[in-house]
Amino acid sequence: MSGEEELRRRLRELPGPRAGLDVDAVVERARKRRHPKVAAVTAAVTGAGVLIVAPFVVPALSPMSPSSTVMSDRGAGPEAAPEQAPAEQDAVGDTGAAGAAQAAEACAIEDAEAALGVDVAFEGDPGDGVADVSFTFLEDATFQVDGIGVALVERGTGRIVEAPDPADAAVERLRGSARHGSIEGEGGGTDGTVMLGVPLVLAAPVACGGGSDHAGPAPIVWLTDASGAQRVVVGDPYPIG
Repeated sequence: MSGEEELRRRLRELPGPRAGLDVDAVVERARKRRHPKVAAVTAAVTGAGVLIVAPFVVPALSPMSPSSTVMSDRGAGPEAAPEQAPAEQDAVGDTGAAGAAQAAEACAIEDAEAALGVDVAFEGDPGDGVADVSFTFLEDATFQVDGIGVALVERGTGRIVEAPDPADAAVERLRGSARHGSIEGEGGGTDGTVMLGVPLVLAAPVACGGGSDHAGPAPIVWLTDASGAQRVVVGDPYPIG
């Protein structure tokens, strides 16, 4: 069977209405082109209103998959990344903002001496989760200790390198617990209090900046001052190493 006869047969077998389709005219026009089959399909789509993707689909042949000849010839474009739904984008943005807020809160802890006029320090290595903690009063102060944890502070500068995450459940449980009672002292640096065997609050850490070879563990104190305000202060780093 010649190419033109094969083309005529396929055109006659096209599905859908073919009213007004002149097969001979289509074949004649196709003969004048270099790719008669593709041209014939284009003419058939225009004349008969049949939606077909070239190369054409005929009965007894399965519809073409995306790996068809047309896509292969043109080349597949770069695969598009899946788009996030607006709600998902908002969720990601909200999570990032919440994380940034937590880090900002954790890393902006007040220095105990500047905030209260009290030096706070570990009397020993707090690595085992329990430590003696000293309070030396440079000014008169009264406050209630809600909990004591561990931050990583650079010696000399007082820069906080790492601090407990304020959103950690262990930290959130502290407020209102009054677990260690009240501390009161007179200023002058001669009055002090040592809390013995304090079980330290263990919470997930938040990084506050680059590491430092001169950093050490320092007490972070969650407290309620005499006015009833809840505050967080950090003491002096313990000289480990």
